[in-house]
Amino acid sequence: MTRNRLESLASPVLIVAVAVLGVNDWVLKPAFHNALTGKLSDVAGVAAFALFWAALFPRHRRRAFVATAVGFVLWKSPASQPLIDAWNGLGWGTIGRVVDWTDLLALAVLPLIYRYDPRPLAMPRLRRVLGPAVAAACVLAFGATSQVRLAAIPLEGEYAFDIPPDTVLRRMYDLRAGYNPRDIPPGTMQVSGVDTLHLTVGARYVGERQPVTIRAELARTAQGGSVLRLLDGHAFSSHFIPQEALRSLEEQVVEPLRRNLPNRVHLEPQLIGNQAEIQPRILAPAELFSPRAEVRVSIARPSYLAVVEVTPWMDWKVIYPVDRDDMRLFPAGEHTLATLCARTRPGTPVAPGAEVAPCAVARPMTLADADRLRRQTVPDPCHDDAYKYPIERIRPGALLLIAADGLLPRAVLEETLGTWCQAYPGFAEAELARVLRRMDIHHWAAVEQTLRR
Repeated sequence: MTRNRLESLASPVLIVAVAVLGVNDWVLKPAFHNALTGKLSDVAGVAAFALFWAALFPRHRRRAFVATAVGFVLWKSPASQPLIDAWNGLGWGTIGRVVDWTDLLALAVLPLIYRYDPRPLAMPRLRRVLGPAVAAACVLAFGATSQVRLAAIPLEGEYAFDIPPDTVLRRMYDLRAGYNPRDIPPGTMQVSGVDTLHLTVGARYVGERQPVTIRAELARTAQGGSVLRLLDGHAFSSHFIPQEALRSLEEQVVEPLRRNLPNRVHLEPQLIGNQAEIQPRILAPAELFSPRAEVRVSIARPSYLAVVEVTPWMDWKVIYPVDRDDMRLFPAGEHTLATLCARTRPGTPVAPGAEVAPCAVARPMTLADADRLRRQTVPDPCHDDAYKYPIERIRPGALLLIAADGLLPRAVLEETLGTWCQAYPGFAEAELARVLRRMDIHHWAAVEQTLRR
């Protein structure tokens, strides 16, 4: 790229657009977390992106604007999700976006700036300095605006319960209230009678539920009850709305605890595949400290079934089908699958933080275990020495239910999946699809469900 082309980036409108994008993403979004800052980011980003490429390639100005519009539509649509998942699976940084069709209103800025002649500043010496600086700022701004960053804001409020803290913790776990398999173990309170919890709720935004973590203090009252005091909220989204987070907390945590009824609104299991109409579901979510000898499932269409256990250390093990009798076409409805774990003699329960092999049973964690282990990390077993990032010692594991229109022989699945080392089944969707195509299976769906810790 020539120096003259870099100097062409030193145009006032492009500088303003990049400055607005940077200030909005790094200052306004963390401060306000509302829809306005999200829309401002879209408008400034679209304008800066189009002007950036138009300035570098003035002969292809129209193509730069058209490509910006098409790319923005694809980025804001569900069609970009496989690409996002593939990138995030590489471990080189996490990107994301919220699918909100109203964001496409930002494209209205393109006709307004298309006629703008992006002439650089008239001062040659200033251009030579500002040109490369604007190029670097554009690259940083375009990358930063798509990065998933943790947003945090203070939250106020407290909720009283007439049951002791230990009972609150047990109910949270059993009812999936404030569901987080790492941070809400079926444990006991500290001796001091005060503990900090990380409650996960699904806060709805633009028709989808976004995971929000609310940090709260659980304390024992003088009357023998409990009080939950809110501290702050955290979300990997620029669209963090405090009022919606509080409403979700009351709906998914407070009311289930008070009424002793299951939370029905926790985040839905992740569905992958190309035949969503099969609607595979795991009806009896398992825990790592419970045997996985039987898995109760449901399907909306007749299908062949397979169940894979992904251990906390990312080993994949096919636990169903076990033999030829299991390789049959199941009718639509509910079924109980007797897995390979039914033939495994349960050993001594695995201590918290130690490796839990397929079908092995873990010992229930207490809050003291969780506090101790949360501060510890171990090398990532799924990367070589060049990319061995540390991971949390506390990991929940997962079950993966596959429903397909053809036979799912355990030996064939085991041959391929048994060599995998993937943190999340969703990231392995493309590879799983290739495996199934080799097995002459073209219509399938799978659901991933966490094995609670």
